[in-house]
Amino acid sequence: MGIIKFLFGIACGTQFSVALTKDGHVYTFGQGLPEGRARNHNRPQQVPVLSGIFIEDIAVGAEHTLALSSTGDVYAWGSNSEGQVCLFLTFIRL
Repeated sequence: MGIIKFLFGIACGTQFSVALTKDGHVYTFGQGLPEGRARNHNRPQQVPVLSGIFIEDIAVGAEHTLALSSTGDVYAWGSNSEGQVCLFLTFIRL
């Protein structure tokens, strides 16, 4: 059964899917790893840069992913062709 019995949410982009488990881990399959690897994974791969961070929610666009942590931080990766992962912004915590 793998991670299926522990899933909290799943979202799909153009060539990838992202799964969120009940314990706050994020997995991707297809072409959705944040390291920008072009390799296509047909089995879920845990997102290594998010290990140790409890993720509460996920959202995807066609070619990007957003992950909301329990501390309110937002992590983004994927295509930034239209500024959708906000690489050029500075945020102020309110």
